[in-house]
Amino acid sequence: MQKEPIYELPPGQTPQIFFSMDVDEETARGLLGQSPLWEEFWRELEEAPSCRPIMPLRKGHLALLLAGGYLDGRLKAQGYDLVLKGRTKRVTQREEEVDWDEEGREVRVIKEIEKVEVAILALDLKTGKFYEIK
Repeated sequence: MQKEPIYELPPGQTPQIFFSMDVDEETARGLLGQSPLWEEFWRELEEAPSCRPIMPLRKGHLALLLAGGYLDGRLKAQGYDLVLKGRTKRVTQREEEVDWDEEGREVRVIKEIEKVEVAILALDLKTGKFYEIK
């Protein structure tokens, strides 16, 4: 057993106690006003400066925007009254080929191809019919 300690340790800090505190709405508003995060929150929500594309969008671009869900909503124009919803879905297509090599052994080749299926769903509000365009 050792008679004297090798190292002298400094005293530790007092333990910190965390507790829940009920905050009324008025106090919360005051605390939020003092927080720098609140200003950052509103800055994130500000609209980004708009820019024009170099070339005009083609029909394919518009179809992709619609399928991606960026143009979801109601379309009421040219006698149509539709609710549109774009949808994309990842699909795995599996193909299997069977062949024979020079020695007469069976050779199987399995291909798995991942594709993105694009669809536009439309509900005709006049007739109540539902359409799916792939």
